[in-house]
Amino acid sequence: MCNLSTVSILRWNLVMLLSTLFWFSCSTSDNNEESNGKEGDETNVSVYLQQNGFQNLNLVPDQNFVSYNVLVCKSTLLNGEISVRLKTWSDSELKAYNSNNGTNFQLLPEDLYQLEEMLTLKANEKQKSIEIQFHSSEIFSRWKREKTNYVLPLRLESASVSAQENKRNLLLTIDVQAAIVKLESISGEILLNQEKVEVDIKSYYDFSGTNQSTFHCTLSVAPEAVQLVNDYNAAHGTSYELLPDDSYTLGGLTYSARE
Repeated sequence: MCNLSTVSILRWNLVMLLSTLFWFSCSTSDNNEESNGKEGDETNVSVYLQQNGFQNLNLVPDQNFVSYNVLVCKSTLLNGEISVRLKTWSDSELKAYNSNNGTNFQLLPEDLYQLEEMLTLKANEKQKSIEIQFHSSEIFSRWKREKTNYVLPLRLESASVSAQENKRNLLLTIDVQAAIVKLESISGEILLNQEKVEVDIKSYYDFSGTNQSTFHCTLSVAPEAVQLVNDYNAAHGTSYELLPDDSYTLGGLTYSARE
């Protein structure tokens, strides 16, 4: 039979064993909860862009500035601040993208937009926006001359936390919403049977929506007009010559709102 001291020792050992198991269980549970993204856990924190992948920005020529807000998000709250950077792709990165995807995007020139690249997310901030201002009228003027397929590709970076790979890039395509006025015909004949002959040149307004404002277009002789006439003669076996400047007067085209 066991004496009283032996029973006491066994009870004591059992109590210590149960206490150890209980402490280990609580410790493991606490660690699991922290790793699942509770406040204060810095090991699994990441940042990402709410607007990611392809996004389209519509610009109209009668606006000087257009603002676009990009929302930077934090996966969980932290005790400290996080600094992030919204960086523009390099020329070589965009060229590689075009080569891999069969696109012909060109970087939007830096003088056509304003972007504050650096942003700080405070401890109690889950998300914060970065504003981009676009010089809409200047973009339209540049686009009208060059017909460039502009894009502003951005990448989210941070030195202190990771950026989610599938939500860190934004390709903001620039869609210029500009009306196009076209001539209805590109050739015609004039009978000089009177001292003064008036000719109406018909045009049409080509746009997805109704014209909202009145605007005026002018007609002018192309700077390379002589060469154009010579090329036409060579291709068609004709002998046309350019009309002298003082033999005609060019008018203009005015489109009223809703016309």
